[in-house]
Amino acid sequence: MPPDLREQHTHPMQKNTPIQTYQSYPVQPELAETSARKTAAPPPTRELVRWWMSPGEGRRGWIYGVLLAATLLLFFVSNPPAVSPLITSYLDLLDELSAWAIPRIVELGGISFYLSLAFVIVLTIFLWYTFRLCHGSYIQPSPDDPTWVDTRYFSFRVAPGSEGYVRIITGIYVVMLLSNVALFYYYAQRLEYPEKPLEGSLFRVIYFLAITSRLAGVFIGMGLVIQRFLQDFGGPIWDFTRRYWKYFYPAILSLAIVLFVFTKMDQFDGLFIDLMNSRANFLLFSLFLFPVSIVIIWFAPNYLMFTDQQFSNRFKTWDLIDRIYDRDKRYRRAPRLLAWAFLHKRLFPQLDRLLPGEPPADFMPRATGMISYPPAAFHRVRAVLALLYILTLVSIASHIYFDNQPQPSSWGDYLAPFVGLLAFAYIIYSLRITTLAQRPENRVMRPFVVVAEDAKLGIWARLRERAVDKRNAQGEIYRRESEAVYFVKDRFSFWFGFGILLVALLAFLRLTLLVSEATPWYRSFAWFLGFLACSVISFAWLGIYRPFYQGYTFNRQDGKKRFPSDGFMDRLDHLTIQSMLTLMTAVFLIAFCFFIWALTQERAIASSLVGAINPLNIYLLLINGLLAFFILADRLVMLYNLRQHYRQVSLRAQGKPTPADPGLSQANLVWGWVIIGVLLATAYLGNSYHEIRYQSGAALEAAQLGPPTLEDYTRNFLADTAEQGPIIFITADGGGLKACYWTMLNLLELDEMGLYDGHVFALSGASGGTIGLSMYNYLKAQNLPVEDIREYIERIGQGNYLSGDFTGLLCRFPVNYWPDLPGLEAHHYDDRMDAMANAYFRIVGEKGGGYEYARIRQQPFYWPWTQKPDLPLLIINTARAEDGLLGTVTPLAENPLVETIDLTRNADRDFISYPDATFLSNRFPIASPAARITGKGHFLDAGNADNSGINSAYSLLRTLKAREFNDTTADSLYRRFFARKIVLLSIRNAASRYVRDAFLDQLDSMNRYPYKSEFSANTGVALNTGISGVPIAWDDYLRDSLAQKLGILDEYVTINLPFRLQGDDVFSLLGGELKVPNLPQQTDSLNHLINAHLRRDSVFTVMPPLGRLLAKPIRDYMDKMVDFPEVRRQYEQVKGARN
Repeated sequence: MPPDLREQHTHPMQKNTPIQTYQSYPVQPELAETSARKTAAPPPTRELVRWWMSPGEGRRGWIYGVLLAATLLLFFVSNPPAVSPLITSYLDLLDELSAWAIPRIVELGGISFYLSLAFVIVLTIFLWYTFRLCHGSYIQPSPDDPTWVDTRYFSFRVAPGSEGYVRIITGIYVVMLLSNVALFYYYAQRLEYPEKPLEGSLFRVIYFLAITSRLAGVFIGMGLVIQRFLQDFGGPIWDFTRRYWKYFYPAILSLAIVLFVFTKMDQFDGLFIDLMNSRANFLLFSLFLFPVSIVIIWFAPNYLMFTDQQFSNRFKTWDLIDRIYDRDKRYRRAPRLLAWAFLHKRLFPQLDRLLPGEPPADFMPRATGMISYPPAAFHRVRAVLALLYILTLVSIASHIYFDNQPQPSSWGDYLAPFVGLLAFAYIIYSLRITTLAQRPENRVMRPFVVVAEDAKLGIWARLRERAVDKRNAQGEIYRRESEAVYFVKDRFSFWFGFGILLVALLAFLRLTLLVSEATPWYRSFAWFLGFLACSVISFAWLGIYRPFYQGYTFNRQDGKKRFPSDGFMDRLDHLTIQSMLTLMTAVFLIAFCFFIWALTQERAIASSLVGAINPLNIYLLLINGLLAFFILADRLVMLYNLRQHYRQVSLRAQGKPTPADPGLSQANLVWGWVIIGVLLATAYLGNSYHEIRYQSGAALEAAQLGPPTLEDYTRNFLADTAEQGPIIFITADGGGLKACYWTMLNLLELDEMGLYDGHVFALSGASGGTIGLSMYNYLKAQNLPVEDIREYIERIGQGNYLSGDFTGLLCRFPVNYWPDLPGLEAHHYDDRMDAMANAYFRIVGEKGGGYEYARIRQQPFYWPWTQKPDLPLLIINTARAEDGLLGTVTPLAENPLVETIDLTRNADRDFISYPDATFLSNRFPIASPAARITGKGHFLDAGNADNSGINSAYSLLRTLKAREFNDTTADSLYRRFFARKIVLLSIRNAASRYVRDAFLDQLDSMNRYPYKSEFSANTGVALNTGISGVPIAWDDYLRDSLAQKLGILDEYVTINLPFRLQGDDVFSLLGGELKVPNLPQQTDSLNHLINAHLRRDSVFTVMPPLGRLLAKPIRDYMDKMVDFPEVRRQYEQVKGARN
């Protein structure tokens, strides 16, 4: 074929494929060929290249396949026993720092030594085979399609002149084989004599050759594969990406967000589990938001491509627009051009009849070509992206279900790949059926329904395929009343997929019933996992058989009618398309209404409506709504510009005056607004939206109810308490709602033991720990009985505080750029922290009496101490964004905490309120906004400076001790204070703290740490100093005898939330390798203690995550852990300090 026709011809593989656009191709082959030559743009991809074995060398192909399978199998089964993540092969044993693990490996090794030897041999042969096949490969035209398809044949042939090169590379592989096999002699020596160092010139030579030859062998073998791949497919992939990337941006964005957010946050365990506790949330997810996500990823690229293709040619565009605006009265209620963005093409009855004639010369004069239909790869890519999205959800759900068992199952890792392989096999089988059906003897003509011109069609009838007018390449109109399709006899693939779809529907119905019943979470979740797994095959079935009607049929016209009929397949195709268009429009409208409501209503974020919606649903609604907005706005702007252009051309053709051309398209106008908005936003200095507003304390001070001094508070504390018994300082680590709930449970336990009133002197925490301390102290300020407090703790734990975060983050960002106009100041709108504070204080302040949120927020921080003077001191900690310094708030007249920024009062001597101060400490970056305090700076989560709260508690102790030294009287106040036993009690909730304390006596056995690059080392210091570094430093200091020798405290007690550990958790949580051979047994012992304590409830126990939502099984677990034996021992240690 000449080169010019080769560029314009539409390749047969681009037509009649099971996964394609929903626009049919021309029926007559001659018309299609002529149309393609006249109007088609250059083909979207370069010529195809297929890979195959050279004729006569098929046996080598089978050998290569066996080598590949053996290499992969041995790679997974040949490693030594997993005693450390840093020992993954026998080569690692040559490191002297691995000697400690050798006895354990010898004990458990079994045949892994010989399997590893086999792996080295097989890998070397496989790489050499790869080199020979790639080096000897050549390209020739394919015998079945020499014009369009080339084939790379892989062969052992040696090109003339390259014999020496082949011999050299073969020599490298021989050296690789011999040296790496010889290295196993030294592995054996190492296993037999682990303490004997490996020395000698021969060892050094063999080791050097083994490593360098292995690197060279892998580089040469895999490098040639990559080189051939880029040579054959790099150009087409680049062309495809360059041509079509703009159509895939919604799918890529959606999938990237899911992969990054869903898989990185353990909080999503709770979100999915909580989804099973609300029928409304489950139905919203399964019937709307989950399908919408598939529509955005799978359908949106096709939608964008189809609309571009439909309006790319001036003749075709004129036919469409001129008929849509037909002045015939029959069509006055028919949809107009802008409705094209929302409705299927068949719902425009005007398009059934075309009018003769050509468009005016000034209508789209340059659009003489037409965008060609996309190749099959286009549709396969979008289908793969959609399958990857569903498989990601399957992977997340399977890990939630299988990893939370007493003995985690490997199905958590393997279920998603298994389902993916099953779907892939199903797709290949189904494609093969349709491909084999494309034979001349299977070609049949399908007639279309002929509709009278004056017939009135309803929506259901309009979506049915019918005879319509078409225009050929010469501009002549013809009536298309039939089309040629291929008869497919084999229906097994259809029935199999359809059966899986019915199973998915049954699973959905069963799950809907279970959600409304009080069943254990794992039962409903098992059905949910099955529903997601079946959804993968169901989607594959839909992706294959949705466009089946366009090129295939299960029925011959002269044969017995079989199900599915052409009518059924036609409905499946076009109703599915219209449903997806409707879903995309619906999610945009609902998300837009939700956005406007959340933006304009002052208390929307804190409303009960937001709290009732699962955060996962809010996230999916707003993200998918935003993507749908981009898609629809882009299409509507394009259609609007076309309509304006059509009107101007029509008016000129009629000799009527036309409006002046502004010279600016709507698309450029929109982009101009966006750019101006971004520039104005970046230049804006901010408003009062996230500003902390201080309250006057003049009225209280006038009533002699000012804040107490440290001396007065200490004197009253000693006077009101017994002479015996400990004085307790309580600190609580940060950790979101998990930290808050665990802290309150432990405070309640201490209270029930009689160790709170009269014993707790001060409370200091970080982030969620501060919330727990503050809420419990607030309940105590109201003199509530201890037995009533538990109900409040449960209600706080049941709260959904993450939906408000998502809503505020995605809906309230414009308020940041709203100027503070008189009466419309930005601070009137609650931000994410205001909403969270409101939600908490609605619970703890519901009794009234001045403790309601609206009233307490107008009072100084110290107001609760004016009502109950013996309330423990509460120290609020936060971190300044500008320099990382610690900021503090106390209820005292003067802040006694040295080296901190006093935020209790501002320059005008006004005071921060109790709610505002409490939530200064709980501002995790990005999830929560930084609080702005005039003259002080911006403040974030306390965990950025000290995630333990110990710094402030110890600073207060040092201040008290300093005053004792300064007061030399025999019976001084502070001497009597330190005459009592001082206990510092640290309440922790992180798995890393639990593991460190569990292996505290073995921390000296820390051996190695994972490699840190220059970049990761610096970022690690910046991110982890306050979260882990400072708390660990305080732990080590307070456990040392120096603190007791200074007389500052007598005992340091820690209460950890126990965690069930898996795999390499100890390594990852400690950040390095413990040189403990029996570490797995110790880990199992810790898990056994937890399982023995939980008894029957150990099945499907969910570990508490870091976040702002706790599902019921998580709360149940934490409730039971308060009575865990090790936790009880710590209580008894505090109680024993009485004497």
